Amino acid sequence: MSRAGTRALAVLGSTAAAVAGWVVIGPIAGADLVVEGNNGRTITVGVGAVIFLSVLAGLVAWALLALLERFTSRARPIWVALAAVGLLLSFAPLTGSEASTGTRVGLGLLHVLVAAILVPVMWRSGAPRARQLTGPTTGPRAYDARDEPEKAS
Repeated sequence: MSRAGTRALAVLGSTAAAVAGWVVIGPIAGADLVVEGNNGRTITVGVGAVIFLSVLAGLVAWALLALLERFTSRARPIWVALAAVGLLLSFAPLTGSEASTGTRVGLGLLHVLVAAILVPVMWRSGAPRARQLTGPTTGPRAYDARDEPEKAS
């Protein structure tokens, strides 16, 4: 499968997993998934929001990895570090809003679920780091005393 195909499947798979998680957390387990924002507005996290934000996260992850691959040979490790920071930052709205503990935990698990699919699949689809070849044909040889000219006595 092509790199683009693999990444598209990662976005779709993480979105499908988030929707399945939402179904389990919300309708099946009974969590209300209602968050009160800082402005006092109440937001119910529905399946539409889960789909939209999961697809958005996947496309941003894809674009960032593609951009890094274009400009650095260390794209994958840099991308994974940025993905980890992004996941940690995604928890910030959960701490700054009024919601039940079950809602916070459930929404946090959805974030982890999306990342658990996106990160390894995107990692595997990334261009491997270019190996630096060294050795007798590509770089300087190690010092060998036999290469020295003989000294006249």
